[in-house]
Amino acid sequence: MNDVVKNLLLLIKSALTNEKQSIDKDVSWHDLFVFASAHRITTLLYYGIKNCGAELSADISDMLKTKLYKSATVSAQNDYQLELLFSELDAQGIEYMPTKGLVVRELYPKADMRTVGDADILVHPEKIVLASKVLESLGYEFVKESTHEHVWQKKHTKIELHKKLIGDAFPEYSEYYSDTASFFDHKDENGRYTMSLDDLLVYLIVHIAKHYRNGGIGIRHFIDIYVIRRMNKLDDDYITKELSKMKLEKFYRTICDLLDVWFEGKTHTEATVLMAARVCESGIFGNRTNISRAKAANTKKKNFFLSKVFSAIFLPYENMKGFYPTLEKAPALLPFFWVKRIFDRVFFKRERVKRFAHMAKMSTKSEAHSFKNELEAVGFYNIG
Repeated sequence: MNDVVKNLLLLIKSALTNEKQSIDKDVSWHDLFVFASAHRITTLLYYGIKNCGAELSADISDMLKTKLYKSATVSAQNDYQLELLFSELDAQGIEYMPTKGLVVRELYPKADMRTVGDADILVHPEKIVLASKVLESLGYEFVKESTHEHVWQKKHTKIELHKKLIGDAFPEYSEYYSDTASFFDHKDENGRYTMSLDDLLVYLIVHIAKHYRNGGIGIRHFIDIYVIRRMNKLDDDYITKELSKMKLEKFYRTICDLLDVWFEGKTHTEATVLMAARVCESGIFGNRTNISRAKAANTKKKNFFLSKVFSAIFLPYENMKGFYPTLEKAPALLPFFWVKRIFDRVFFKRERVKRFAHMAKMSTKSEAHSFKNELEAVGFYNIG
């Protein structure tokens, strides 16, 4: 564990427990700020600094204040838009359930410690069309649809309207969450549909597992687990039993062990060392290298490298038009522009070629095998 990560974890613990921690005097606050920003936990960094009485230079202090101000402004705008949306969904009699960050942030000592990017909202499967019409009436623009969600955007507010809690990329997870209607049988004290704390933790572990297998996920999501587990209101037997249905109980145990290393002073194991390295290097949702390795590990294609090269060079006509507008009037010239694209990349955009070559290297069969071995080491099993 390097000094930046070590001191950041101490500051996070201070923020969450209100216990003053001893921070290294020679820590690089610039590196710490950059790292926290990449993992979207600068508000936790701020509260930790405040609790520990650390002194910052003027430039770092200004950078942190600017980041916090922007975050607070966007968060306030999003909360306002969400209340409008929830009011309209209620008025239309549409059953819905906020999930993930919208729920977890309320469990932190202060809600603003946990920023929320996309707002995830599960909608009763029979009301997804009506809910989409509500979003359209409120000025949201449709972005895309996947097997499990409709994505809508309005300025800074991005809504992921879920038809299902988990998509089809990992059948063992999506099958567990296939009965969406079953989640609309429990309401909180405010009359809003919600999960039990145990089921919320199970869902968050599945969400982490999905992104971990897809190339990585950052510290913020592990802190969510730490916050929930600190509440001491969990039925661990139930959680383990449910996760075992998706072959995730070992992965969950490694997460718990890593949190004990980070925040309780326990000793690292081989699995926690590996997981810590992957999490810290990931940023919020993985880096390019591990995403490429994950794609190679998850694909069923025999030669993923060649297919990746082919698809990168020979883009479909609709994509090529964006690069070469002449094709709009002369589609027959598509083969010529494929050749031109190769020439442009090789002679004028060599850095892109180098990056692609590196990503291609990470997509080989040996890298895919290595990635699967890493997954097994942190608790996944029967992968691929």
